Amino acid sequence: MRVILMFCLLFQVSLSDEILSYEVNGSVKKPGKVKWQRGVTLADAIEAAGGLKGDARLDQVTLTRSEKRYVFDLKNETHLKVKIDSGDVIEVKQVGLISKIRVGQILQLRVTGVPPASKKEIDAVYRVDPKGMVAVWKIGAIKAQGKTKAEFAKNLAAAYKKAGIFEAAVFKVFSDDNWGDVALAQITVGGQVRKPGHIIWKKGMNLHSAIQSAGGETPIGAMNRVKLYRNGKAYVYDMRRKDHQGVKVYARDVVEVPAKSNRSR
Repeated sequence: MRVILMFCLLFQVSLSDEILSYEVNGSVKKPGKVKWQRGVTLADAIEAAGGLKGDARLDQVTLTRSEKRYVFDLKNETHLKVKIDSGDVIEVKQVGLISKIRVGQILQLRVTGVPPASKKEIDAVYRVDPKGMVAVWKIGAIKAQGKTKAEFAKNLAAAYKKAGIFEAAVFKVFSDDNWGDVALAQITVGGQVRKPGHIIWKKGMNLHSAIQSAGGETPIGAMNRVKLYRNGKAYVYDMRRKDHQGVKVYARDVVEVPAKSNRSR
């Protein structure tokens, strides 16, 4: 009997190991998912993905785990020995690669050289809309898609100066691929809510409480089609369902309450 139990346990462990994986992307020779094994290190993971390409940037290897992002340097022996968990996503950056802002991307704006009250209005998380625009305080929509973060930062400063609002504002733009340890303990709630904008994220916050923190839905808000944007993906929930109301939201999430269609009014 004991032998049978041991065999079953070994089989279960073996089966579990087989279906667990991590992912290696970017400037490696064989990007994609790799079978996870206990004790695998960052160096092992890179080797399992075929090794580095010639244009790999050694000091900008990112590891995403449980929605947290860490940056490692492959020239550092300690970093090479970092243990990899199932579900981790590793990305090796490319030397000289300058990414352009894209539709749906989540951006973080930070400004200096402005009054504290104005800074509070601007320093927040934004989502690039389907037209490639970002709506900012007092200015409105500004084209972001196709620009580098540095270009967009200069355009923001120029727009505020042209409008006679700020003379010497300096903007910094962060995105999900470079904000590292920047604290983004906010979520964005937009669409048909009474107080659209950015609210402070709190541990345990769910979809229902997030919408209520934004003043609740307007009379034309379609609560049966609430959208949650996270890590470049969109999810749709029906707030008439208790289980959907209780869906957890996290820092950097974007919640949108769409307008009712003519058919649903």
